[in-house]
Amino acid sequence: MTVNKHGVDIDELREEMQDIERRRSQGPFFTASEGRNIVRILPAWAEGKRFFLKIAGHWVNAKRTSYPCLNKQKGEKCYLCEVVEALREAGDRKKANSLSASTRYFMQLVDRKNPEAGVQTFNTGSTVFKGIGLLLDDPDWSDLLDLEKGNDLVIDRTGSGLDTDYPSVRPRKDPSPAGVAKADLIDLETVVTYVTYDEMKEIYEGIAGTAPVAEAVGTEEAGKTETKKEQALQGKPDCYGKYNADAKKCQDCEFNFDCEIDTPTSG
Repeated sequence: MTVNKHGVDIDELREEMQDIERRRSQGPFFTASEGRNIVRILPAWAEGKRFFLKIAGHWVNAKRTSYPCLNKQKGEKCYLCEVVEALREAGDRKKANSLSASTRYFMQLVDRKNPEAGVQTFNTGSTVFKGIGLLLDDPDWSDLLDLEKGNDLVIDRTGSGLDTDYPSVRPRKDPSPAGVAKADLIDLETVVTYVTYDEMKEIYEGIAGTAPVAEAVGTEEAGKTETKKEQALQGKPDCYGKYNADAKKCQDCEFNFDCEIDTPTSG
């Protein structure tokens, strides 16, 4: 750690500036404001690609950043998944749930209130995505994403933080040109920044108030930890590990938080 005479941690400052540059190189991100938002959801950047990108990410509140889950996205060992498991075993389910990987959807859009920003990336949850999906599944709105014949969407947002809600996603009646060209579209895969297991470990353990996985678990031997996992599975339904965010049965299940984490991502 390099601290100057005024107490400024230069290493930390440089890391933050690098984060800013990485985000800037990925293009601007759109954040829905409270009230009425008018946007144009855009098609995929290339033939054969989806107009959206589904990502399972861990939200780290201290960094105000979501980190893609290496386990669900790549099938690799994920440090934050280990932290979540350790927190659960230590009895801190609230913190574990807040750090658990959740599904987000990345899409491209044009903000009609700020068209000068050009094509932006929209990172949203299942509520807004489902609203868009229902429209695309309706033959009356099959051209919704067309750059020339498509329709703008009105997305209402209420509240903020954990109380944020999106009560309405609806199309505007008249179609209109998107105002951007095919060449302006973004490969959403380039928007996602992955960190390695070791990098995530360093980031997480560098946050004040956090502890390494070993400390969170305690000093149980591996055999005891495995026994706890086996005990934790007792009493869970046969459908455990097949979480469906849109199914009311899953939403109401007492094991929904654990189940969502342990359900493999289908892509």
